[in-house]
Amino acid sequence: MTTRARWALEDSKSAYDELLANEDVYAWRRRWLTVVALLRVVGHVLHKVDAEQNDKLKNSIDDWWRKLKHEKNDNEIFWSFIDSERNTLLKEYTTHAQFKESVTSNYRTKEILTEFSSVFTEGVFEGRETVEVVKEAIEWWECQLEIIDENAV
Repeated sequence: MTTRARWALEDSKSAYDELLANEDVYAWRRRWLTVVALLRVVGHVLHKVDAEQNDKLKNSIDDWWRKLKHEKNDNEIFWSFIDSERNTLLKEYTTHAQFKESVTSNYRTKEILTEFSSVFTEGVFEGRETVEVVKEAIEWWECQLEIIDENAV
């Protein structure tokens, strides 16, 4: 079973929950880096660690990787987000996303409300909320790990 990759995926989910708690631009940037790196870690651990458990799992993982590389258009979430954004962050310390802070005040209660959001400013996911894309990536990984485990039986 893809045990270690699933641990990394669980950590990705926790990082996603923390990303939702957008407190300020600095916290968001650290959390963004964390969640993106962890989403890519799932694949590295799958290939380097889980594949060493037994031959059936190794063959399933190897077949899955070959298919992933040949069907890039069907796996944009991996190639255009998980892999690409990780490379941009870790190799250039930049991102395709922009953090936005908006402040409003409630005239009656005199409360000042601060809302945070982040959207992709370029690429395949341009205009989409980053948290939506992260959620999609988590769901994609869950599906992929299920496929790999099923094929390893």
